[in-house]
Amino acid sequence: MKAFSKTMRYILASICLFVSHVVIAQKTTTTFAVRQQDPRLHVGMEYELGDNNTLGVFTQDYRITVQNKTNDKLHVYIEYYAETVCGKRRTSDFAPLGDGYIMQPGESVNPTWNSAFGYQRFTQDECPKNTWKQVGVDKNGDKTYSIISSLGYRIVKIINLSEQERKEAEAKKQEAVKKKKEAEEKKQSGSDTNRKKEGGGNQQVEKGNATNDDFWGDGSSSKKSSHSTSNSVNSNKDLYPRDENFVADSKFKSKLNGVKEGEYFTDGAGGYYKKELGGARKVDKIVYEREAANKIYEKMERQEAERQQRDAEFQQNWDNVSTSFYVMSAAKEGMRDASDLGSGFQNIEELNAAFNQKMRQVSAMGSQVQAAATQGAQAYANLIGTGSSGYDYSGAVGALGGIAASISANRAQNRAREELKEQRAAEEARIKKMQLDALVAVRTEIGKVFIEGGMPLSAHKITAPVLYVFAYNSNKADWNKNQNVAMSISNVIPVYRYSDGTYPYTSNVKRTFENEGLSNPILMGYFTNKSEAENYRNSLLEVAPNAKFTVKNVEVKVKEQKSNTTNNTSETDFWGTKTETKKQNNTQNAETDFWGTPTKDKKAEPKKETKKEVDFWSR
Repeated sequence: MKAFSKTMRYILASICLFVSHVVIAQKTTTTFAVRQQDPRLHVGMEYELGDNNTLGVFTQDYRITVQNKTNDKLHVYIEYYAETVCGKRRTSDFAPLGDGYIMQPGESVNPTWNSAFGYQRFTQDECPKNTWKQVGVDKNGDKTYSIISSLGYRIVKIINLSEQERKEAEAKKQEAVKKKKEAEEKKQSGSDTNRKKEGGGNQQVEKGNATNDDFWGDGSSSKKSSHSTSNSVNSNKDLYPRDENFVADSKFKSKLNGVKEGEYFTDGAGGYYKKELGGARKVDKIVYEREAANKIYEKMERQEAERQQRDAEFQQNWDNVSTSFYVMSAAKEGMRDASDLGSGFQNIEELNAAFNQKMRQVSAMGSQVQAAATQGAQAYANLIGTGSSGYDYSGAVGALGGIAASISANRAQNRAREELKEQRAAEEARIKKMQLDALVAVRTEIGKVFIEGGMPLSAHKITAPVLYVFAYNSNKADWNKNQNVAMSISNVIPVYRYSDGTYPYTSNVKRTFENEGLSNPILMGYFTNKSEAENYRNSLLEVAPNAKFTVKNVEVKVKEQKSNTTNNTSETDFWGTKTETKKQNNTQNAETDFWGTPTKDKKAEPKKETKKEVDFWSR
């Protein structure tokens, strides 16, 4: 029996866990707007709204999403965190083993609950239940809560692995070129040394042959010749080494001016030489051509290295421009989300929360647009700074058949620059329009929520002795412009009931605000409770600046009266005038309503209105 009970508890626990995961998977995911910190990455933060009706268990998940916007392999180190409504903060690493994460070109990481990293969960024990924040209701009518107050992240560092690989490959190539050059120089040096040795042996043989006895065998002729030769060598040994292959620079027409030591040249008459101190040494044609070919190879390798460097700079600038468009695209998506305010608000608090969230998104998107435009402009300036003349190559190869090459700049680059310029202007125009659309959407929603009211009629059966209203005005023709718009908001004023049980007309109440400088006022109310009116006014004061309204407070003073709790006890009307005085002067200075009808006839007006269906706002 005990074993059976244990098995049943295990099965029930498994079912609960399964149901919990299924329900969690169906929760609504909400995007939390975050600032993009590096143009190479796009980072997003999301969280779910939970309820405590799922088998009595409350959980709330959140995650970070990261996209590599480049064509390079990046090693990223990111910390992300969540702050709770009870003041706690949880920080996590975007890494499976804590040593960062290597992202492939264009890779997107969208973690789920089963992922090894990037996904976190809060349980109901994280914060006391009385601190949970109610954020609305779900489609089943259940209240939804959040223990997350904010989300954020920090990019610790980014290492471009692809760039490192390119640099290593370039270094290896340069090292190979250097070794090849050293081998050629060593080989050439060995050839010159061998030729010198051969030349020195010949001189010794000639010298030995020249030392012969004369006819008499006493060697007198040899001595004379030796003495003469010795004097000649001693006098000219510094300028003219005894070498038939060496020619003094004075023997050349140009005196070898402009020819550097160690350079090879030809005299134009079939002779090939290498410049040395005091003259030039004859060399074979094959040696001259090999040296000329080596120089051409070196020049081509140097030009190729310069070309690769220019190409790398061009590619980097192009990537920077492309990356700025990634940011603009992300900003465009954010603008589309921010311009959708949603609907179905249950109270003013929910409306204010939605307004604040969306306006934070609009501000964040605006900052991203500005950053992207600034970066794109700088990258574009660097891009067009690379002149086409930097891509010209030329060289003459006499020893290899007289090859001459001249490589011009790619005209497609110029066309790409023009297309990029047009695309950038179009993208900026579209993003600015989306920002304006988001702003207009918020202003339009304000106009819908804070719609004009009016004073009650007899058909409304209102018996409150005092009602409360306030008013605001703003030029709605400017609401469709991306600029600060003036808005004047009055204080809450009381409106007293007449002694006959009726209330002042809406036009008369409006005139009170107009007399204080509030032209074309939009009347808010009526309210039977002053605190309710104040809360509604404070909501407008809080929301308006987020929609770029410049708020001006207008103080409207109304003479206080005693509340008229019965139909016949009040001695003054809405304007503070005694009713006796009004009766005495009704023949000459009778007060009239908006239509010019004396107030004594206003009892008949509500009776006409009772034939017409009216709602709370008198529409």
